[in-house]
Amino acid sequence: MATEDVLEVLRGRTRTGDALPAPKQVKVFISCDRAEFAEERRMLLEQVGPDLQTQYDNSGFEIELVDMHYGSAETCDPLLDPHMFDDHLEDIRDSFRVNQLCFFLVLVGDEARAAPPPVLLDAALHRELLAGADPESRTLLQRWLVPAKDGAARLREPAREPREQQQQFQRVLAALRDGARRIGPASPAAAQAAVLLQSGLHRQLMFALSLDPDARKGIMSITRQGRPGPSVEPLSSALAEHLPPENRGSVKPPASGNYEDEAYSDSFQLQARLVVGGGMRRAISARVEPSVKNKSVMDIYQEALCHLALCQRLGSGQGPGDQQRPALDGVLAEVRTRLQAQHASAERHPPLLLVGQPGTGKSTLLATIYREAEAWLGCPVNRIVRICGQSLLHVCERIYVHGVLCNRVPCRALQSRQCNYSL
Repeated sequence: MATEDVLEVLRGRTRTGDALPAPKQVKVFISCDRAEFAEERRMLLEQVGPDLQTQYDNSGFEIELVDMHYGSAETCDPLLDPHMFDDHLEDIRDSFRVNQLCFFLVLVGDEARAAPPPVLLDAALHRELLAGADPESRTLLQRWLVPAKDGAARLREPAREPREQQQQFQRVLAALRDGARRIGPASPAAAQAAVLLQSGLHRQLMFALSLDPDARKGIMSITRQGRPGPSVEPLSSALAEHLPPENRGSVKPPASGNYEDEAYSDSFQLQARLVVGGGMRRAISARVEPSVKNKSVMDIYQEALCHLALCQRLGSGQGPGDQQRPALDGVLAEVRTRLQAQHASAERHPPLLLVGQPGTGKSTLLATIYREAEAWLGCPVNRIVRICGQSLLHVCERIYVHGVLCNRVPCRALQSRQCNYSL
């Protein structure tokens, strides 16, 4: 098999579109205000994240915490830059695609700043905003909103210094929010206008909730119980309405106001481990692959994916030549007879060994058995393929996995009635 084919299989996909399991990963996007949670973000990245990774190392999961402010300059605040904010929405979508049961964490403090202007405005909302704006605001919006498809408008990206860009965007945002407040609830653009009035964290939360009806199960929050301002109330109400109690945590701020205080640090890390760690446990326990619980099983399971992909690519006409075909047909008939006889008697057949020199058609024969087994037996078959000649793993691991497959997988499959026979 070509190297690129192996890489595609390990990524969970093949060129033929087969749905194969993807690498095991939990990716959590952290949403917060930069000014309020600088120390808490450091705790999450430097202490909580590595601790959770150590906890799940044996299961082969990769834990990744993505801080929305990490690596951004002081002059490039994602809550002030609409294009960066839009990129972060795609990061949230990517985290959801990796694992739906643990993908988004929002930290709630005393303030929630307004979201930046949207990059793309709906056509109906664009018309309503221009129609209700005063002359100065209309001139500003016409200069910054360029026409897009179907009457929509796109925010122009200025070629200026970051600080000047943010000042310009703040003026545009003020004009948009003033116009949104004038739009009545009966207007077709009322729902879009309400989005303009949301804070940045609130908009990210609602975007995460919109990804799937069950997305709330993978969203978590930690609220610092200080003196929240009016801007935080809609966000807090949305969290209480949509998130289950086990996904919400809270922590009391330090009386001294020093967020590096040891007692506060311990309290926050405890809440983070309870909330985020609980989400990760739910995400990992939902995975049904036999490789989740043990690293050696995971390695062999990934290798078996390569073997299965190889068998699926081998057609019946590939491999042996015409002179070898009659002999292989005889072997295939013998294997079929033995399988059908043992299946009829409800007994497990003894091992069947396929022995031959390289290039004599063993892989083609195995692929044919893999493909035709269900038709021969007339029932669903749990097919497990191990090509020992392609393996670089130690013989002890093969013996261990052989016991796992023989003793656990068929029993679970039979109990769930997903298969009637194990080959």
